[in-house]
Amino acid sequence: LGRGLEAAEVLTILKLNFLGCRVGDTGVAALGKGLEAAKGLVSLDLSFSCCSNVGDVGVVALGRGLEVAEVLTSVNLNFGFCGNVGDAGVVALGRGLEAAKVLTSLRLNFRGCGKLGDPAVAALGRGLEAAEVLTSLKLDFEGHKYSACGHDEVVSVAQALRPGP
Repeated sequence: LGRGLEAAEVLTILKLNFLGCRVGDTGVAALGKGLEAAKGLVSLDLSFSCCSNVGDVGVVALGRGLEVAEVLTSVNLNFGFCGNVGDAGVVALGRGLEAAKVLTSLRLNFRGCGKLGDPAVAALGRGLEAAEVLTSLKLDFEGHKYSACGHDEVVSVAQALRPGP
């Protein structure tokens, strides 16, 4: 599938649902590599919910794939209950989102990913700063290890969302 994406230079919409599948980091990394070639991608919707073999290695590759997605307007990534996704993967996603300057809709589900902490939230805040035309945002971090919801990191997300000067 990853190789197919590499050849799909005119692909604009990608929606894949791997709910509960045995897909792991190798498969997700191949998708990330394929995304690097899909420079015209406008909408990305990937669900890896309950895929216990998905972890940081795959999510980091997806983040790299997003770094070249300059025309991406809609992103929906579902990693709900992927217990091996941690801060390193989400930090890479945050970096990838920095390139998506025309992003209007972002939905990220990390519910039940117990390895995430404040660095993940802070990185997403930094990534959102570049999304100047964002009109819809949903972030789900229910069940994470930060106890006070990382005040400084949540402030970082809020500052990224406020209108510019």
